[in-house]
Amino acid sequence: MALQFALLQFVPDPGKGEFVNVGALAGDEEAGEWGLRLVGSYRRAKALDEFDALPVALAAVTELEELIDGRAEELTGNDVRQLSSEMRNVLQLSDLRPIGADSVEAALEQIFRQAIVEPQRHALPYMRKSGAVKETRKAYRDHVIPGEAIAHKPRIQSGKFAEEFDFAVHNGRAVQLVQCWSFQLPKQEELAEQIKAWAWTAAHVKDGGGELYARGASSAVEIPRDIEVSCVYVKPREGELAPAFE
Repeated sequence: MALQFALLQFVPDPGKGEFVNVGALAGDEEAGEWGLRLVGSYRRAKALDEFDALPVALAAVTELEELIDGRAEELTGNDVRQLSSEMRNVLQLSDLRPIGADSVEAALEQIFRQAIVEPQRHALPYMRKSGAVKETRKAYRDHVIPGEAIAHKPRIQSGKFAEEFDFAVHNGRAVQLVQCWSFQLPKQEELAEQIKAWAWTAAHVKDGGGELYARGASSAVEIPRDIEVSCVYVKPREGELAPAFE
C-alpha cells in the first residue's frame, strides 16, 4: 500500500506558532482508504488554550471526519493538501509524508507510537457509524461495483422531501440507496429524530420516485419507485437500552 499520513495540529494562537498534535490522518488514495484517529485526552491542548479556541478546532475535526466518511473512495493527496491550505487556523494539517505499513490502521498505530504523546488512550465506549460506512465500501469493492457508479453522500429529493443518504448506486438511473447508522450512540432521542426524517424521504421515494443529486454532477439521476433502499447498521451494545433501534 502507498500510504501517506499527516498530523492534526491544534494551534490556539497562530501568531505564537505553538501547537500540540491532537490526531493523525492516514490513507492510500489508490485503494480509496483513509482513516482518522484522535487523542484520547485533550489535556495538553487545553493547557495551551488561552483563548478558548479548542471548541472551534474540534468542530473542524468533526467536519474532517464527515468528509472522510463520505469521500474516502475519491479522496486524494491533493485534496488533503487543499484542506491543509484551507485550515491554516486553529486546526492545521502537517505536510503529507509516506509511511511504511500494511494497512491504514497499522499506519495510525505507528504514528501514535512515534509522533503523538498522550498519557493514555481510551477508546470510545461506543461505535460510531463509520464502521458501517467502511464495511459498505468494502462490500462494493468485493462485488466489483465501479467507483463511478457509486455516489457518496448524494442528496435524494422526492417532492418537497429531501435527505442526504450515505451511498447510492446508479447506472443512468438509481438502482440502490443505502443509509448507515450506529445504534450505540449516546444521544438516542436525537438519533431517533434523524431516523424519522430519513424515513419520511425514503417512504416518499418508494411511493413516487425522485431525483438523485450526486456531488459534482451536472444533472440529476432518476430514482424509480422500485428502488432498493437498504440500511447497514452497528447493533446496540448488549444489555443497553437503545430506543432509537426499537
